[in-house]
Amino acid sequence: ACVCPDDYAPVCGEDGQSYDNDCTAISNGIAVVREGMCTEGIVCPDDQEAVECLANPCEATTCLEGTIATPTYCGECGCECREAGPSDDGTMCTEIYAPVCGTDGRTYSNECYAKKDKVEVASEGACVCPDDYAPVCGEDGQSYDNDCTAISNGIAVVREGMCTEGIVCPDDQEAVECLANPCEATTCLEGTIATPTYCGECGCECREAGPSDDGTMCTEIYAPVCGTDGRTYSNECYAKKDKVEVASEGACVCPDD
Repeated sequence: ACVCPDDYAPVCGEDGQSYDNDCTAISNGIAVVREGMCTEGIVCPDDQEAVECLANPCEATTCLEGTIATPTYCGECGCECREAGPSDDGTMCTEIYAPVCGTDGRTYSNECYAKKDKVEVASEGACVCPDDYAPVCGEDGQSYDNDCTAISNGIAVVREGMCTEGIVCPDDQEAVECLANPCEATTCLEGTIATPTYCGECGCECREAGPSDDGTMCTEIYAPVCGTDGRTYSNECYAKKDKVEVASEGACVCPDD
């Protein structure tokens, strides 16, 4: 039998378990996916912690064709059958978490998913963002410390500032920031759009999406603009719908006179 050194340089094996070093994994017949513990870089909900697996969580799992058995670490060690997306050359991407930072500033689960989006890998590991605090509102209804943090999580930036900035609530309610995408599990009827709500609590409503001037639908994302008519519009699309040009970004500021 192979005798491995006692050096502690943890690696994550293809079986979803962490090993003290690459020798320990290989001597057990397990290929090394990446350096570091398997839970390293895993982002869990606020009420859960990443839990290391003491055995292969997917050993007894059989998945349907087109899906792949994927270890899960949040709250408890488990296994899920997840869809394996096709890469650019037609092969299937595994769900093994071996993050890479793309040249677009976004973190991908592994190199295959970067390739699928036709993005070159800038470096191994998750993208590292600066600590600068310049909050932005993401398309998922959550606020991020800066645009890099949003983009590295695959979230497009809707506008600068917190998502609750400029939200006007009833006198007995305050605007509440969302800690997760409030509309993630919401399915709306055709002609309506899932819209984050912030007054009193973080929620989601299906609201009618109004047609813009060119026939497309206006979203209900609040990114106010001031029109040349002196009126504040929820976003540029609604100004366009009323055939009003945008004078400036943000709500109209009235004089103190």
